[in-house]
Amino acid sequence: MTDRDHTARKAPAAGAASAAASAAAADQDMSVVARFEASTAHLGPAGDDVRALPGALCQAAVAVLPVDSTAISVYVGGDVALPIGASDSGAARAEQLQFSLGQGPCFHSYDIKSHVLIGDIDEGDASLWPLYAKELTRATPYRGVFVFPLMPLGLPLGSISLYRRATGTSMALEDVKAIAGRIATLLIDAGLCGAMSDVEQPWLDGPSARRRQQVSIAQGITMEMNGATAGDALALLRAHAYTTGRLLDDVADDIVHGHAPPP
Repeated sequence: MTDRDHTARKAPAAGAASAAASAAAADQDMSVVARFEASTAHLGPAGDDVRALPGALCQAAVAVLPVDSTAISVYVGGDVALPIGASDSGAARAEQLQFSLGQGPCFHSYDIKSHVLIGDIDEGDASLWPLYAKELTRATPYRGVFVFPLMPLGLPLGSISLYRRATGTSMALEDVKAIAGRIATLLIDAGLCGAMSDVEQPWLDGPSARRRQQVSIAQGITMEMNGATAGDALALLRAHAYTTGRLLDDVADDIVHGHAPPP
């Protein structure tokens, strides 16, 4: 084989590499929001399984934002949140801890209808939720927690939580707000019309949401056994979960299936 033949054979590979580099450069030139839009353009109510939509949106957010994990929850009244999607098991665990304790930035963001930025869970505003800070540090690698409400119609339907292993609050707020707005719109278009809507919401039949709904059943059993109000029953369940070192979802599952009595 001559040097000319060798060069000719190498040319296509070089051309392919150049094309890939050009595509990468073009992608970098796009804004964060534009890249998120492009990566989620195929998602929506026409998908094969709408239950997978929230998880796909979480993964798309991680791909374009300076965070390690994300999770989405919707609220169904009071301080009851249903997890409908997460980018990974770590984000799912962080959400479970917050719900088990009934405190944390997700609840606060929902209440104040604004974002909450915690650059270091062991310092500053995190002192508002000492139990959550302690448990998050113990059970997950995350130190930064950033929560944005999902408010497509001016009322909070839920929130997206972004978790980061490193400390620090550096984040382009307007980009994240725009992405949160886009996520809320996609969920609305796919059938989420509000927490109290009678419209069937397919992803609420997902495994995480179904498991969370066991808490409501366990709450009812605890109310009946103790003659307690709904709020007191939930507080009893949370206290029992904390003192036994377990997640509220696990405690509720045992009660509903008769493996343990209500507290």
